[in-house]
Amino acid sequence: MIILQLLLSMAAILAMAYLFNLSVEMLGDRIGISQGGVGSVLAALSTVLPKTIIFIIAILGAVFTCRDPESAVDISIEASVDASFLVATLAMFLIGISLVGFRRCRTYGNSASFDEAVARRDLKFFIAFLLLPPRPP
Repeated sequence: MIILQLLLSMAAILAMAYLFNLSVEMLGDRIGISQGGVGSVLAALSTVLPKTIIFIIAILGAVFTCRDPESAVDISIEASVDASFLVATLAMFLIGISLVGFRRCRTYGNSASFDEAVARRDLKFFIAFLLLPPRPP
């Protein structure tokens, strides 16, 4: 029974991810945003929205319990920043692996088509924040 629930849950997640991807692309087309803008702005904002729950719970928990507001702020900042970097790192890894793994199946072979200016901007931002030292406790 647990295996069936796991498989159904995975199928539901994949179906919703597919619908989410299509809806973000359609929204980008209607607004007139380029593919790089859709990926960098719309998809990023949409996937980070659920992570803001951690921020809200940490702040409200500190306000309503009157305990340790400084740690609530630290938890909320670290949770939102860490989650975004995790998603970006996994996305870059999966894109690289899929390019190498499916190079024989692709019509372009080993080459990949992407917007270099958008990728350069995103990587500069990512590396700059990744190299920031952590806050002292």
